[in-house]
Amino acid sequence: MSFRRWTDWEIWKHLRRGELISFFVLFVIGIGLLLVTHFLAANYKAHEQVLGKRWFARGEREMAANRPLEAIADFRNALLYSRENQLIQIRLAQALSAANRTDEARAYFLSLWDQEPGSGLINLELARLAARKGDSSQVLQFYHGAIYGAWEEDPIAHRTAARFELIEHLLHEDGRAQAQAELIVLQSGLPVDPSLQLRAAALFMVVPDYANALKLYRLVLKEDEKNPEALAGAGEASFQLHQYRTAESFLQEAVAAGATDPHLQTLVDTTAAVRQLDPFGRGISESQRAARVVEAFRRAGDRLQQCAQKEGVDLAATPPKNDLQLQSAQWVKIQSSVNARRLRNSEDLRNDVMDLVFQIESRTEACGNKTTTDTALGLIAKDREGVDR
Repeated sequence: MSFRRWTDWEIWKHLRRGELISFFVLFVIGIGLLLVTHFLAANYKAHEQVLGKRWFARGEREMAANRPLEAIADFRNALLYSRENQLIQIRLAQALSAANRTDEARAYFLSLWDQEPGSGLINLELARLAARKGDSSQVLQFYHGAIYGAWEEDPIAHRTAARFELIEHLLHEDGRAQAQAELIVLQSGLPVDPSLQLRAAALFMVVPDYANALKLYRLVLKEDEKNPEALAGAGEASFQLHQYRTAESFLQEAVAAGATDPHLQTLVDTTAAVRQLDPFGRGISESQRAARVVEAFRRAGDRLQQCAQKEGVDLAATPPKNDLQLQSAQWVKIQSSVNARRLRNSEDLRNDVMDLVFQIESRTEACGNKTTTDTALGLIAKDREGVDR
């Protein structure tokens, strides 16, 4: 038997080949382990996402059922599996707010606001929490943040809704001047939507800003001339602006269109009385003017008697000592002059008689028991030109 003697070179090559094979085997094993680890990690992460979604869906169901306390626990569990999910954080904060855990909700939303101060939704939630706590400066800050902030979907609708919400809050807090300013801005960019125009007009009526309310009601009527809400609103706005001819027309149309508010009929009756009693209007004869002055004078005398009886005042006492007695003495003094013939021929006499009538109606208003005639005469006294507008 003969043995081949290996050279040093051949020994080195043999060892080197073995090392390469070992390295390759280890490399393949390492890649395999890496793939297994990656697969397990991905599988675990997918499982976490599934669990997070399940808890989130459960929280949403609890919120829909008005069970915020249960929803809080669900959203907290969802966050365990999806810690960076902003939507879950927002919904958790909303659940805390719904459960009246205001301080916790505010802390969550402020943390989110620090990350995204331009978010319309986060600003809106902070505005609501500030309103709940009565922090007026932050209410304005955060509502404006919502109005001018970013919204993922339908930003115009969200911004409009946020401004409406701010205006209603201001009116509730008796901040009428600020509410009017916000309404004017809202009006300038209001979408052409009758429901929004009617809502804004109704808020203008509360301020009150009857002129701008009337503008919006007229816009609605351009598109829907028989809209009962717009007709009624336009009628009342015109009435408050002392535009009684216009008010009467709108109010009658509103009733004809099906408006059923009992207050409307009172306004219809009052505007009709204003138009029928006014002795200063255009287009009526001198005889009609005289007859209206006579009727107003008679009613003023009745009011003096009623008010004196209620207050226990003797109108016949001389010399007169109080305002009711003084007005009664004046009424008696000119009574003989208040007849149709003299009144037809003297505008000055008509004005003097009506001045006394208006003074009596003003004084006796506090006595109560006003009739539609008394109300109408008081309105004519405030604006003699308004009857023809």
